[in-house]
Amino acid sequence: MKYSKTLVICMVAGLCLLLAYMKVRQRDLKKIQGELATTTAQRNDLVMANQEMTKLIGRYGAGADVPAFVEEMHRYARQVGLADDYELSSSQKNSSPSRSSGANQKAAGSTLVVSRMRISLHGEYRDIAEYLRLLQEDKNPKKFIDLKMVQEKGVPRLNLNLELYSYRGENGA
Repeated sequence: MKYSKTLVICMVAGLCLLLAYMKVRQRDLKKIQGELATTTAQRNDLVMANQEMTKLIGRYGAGADVPAFVEEMHRYARQVGLADDYELSSSQKNSSPSRSSGANQKAAGSTLVVSRMRISLHGEYRDIAEYLRLLQEDKNPKKFIDLKMVQEKGVPRLNLNLELYSYRGENGA
């Protein structure tokens, strides 16, 4: 009888220790599941940011090639027979690739480079119209800010302000 009481007490104590151990392991498991959920959410945010960066690179180009664009504008002007005069200024605007969270902006480290240009051309109306058509068909992303036609000494003059856009990632590319 004494032996069976000791056995029952040992079994109850062992069962209590087993339950306590399982409770601790269950708490650890919940903690690990929470960390996994957080890590999965962060991974998904990074994947979305990478996809949006890829879209930005596709839309705005991988790097600012302003000198090549200016050279192309000169070529267009010579092609249609216009005399040209260019002024160029450049500034940067930060653009987050994701509008959903600040973490994505930090992860992506992207910059939308905006180069502002002032173009002044004079020549015949048809030549100016052809120049604008060529400029509009150019593949570089741009926005016409201001376009004015004036007469100077009987010669039409086009004054054009535009912005050229390009994308630069965190590595400067």
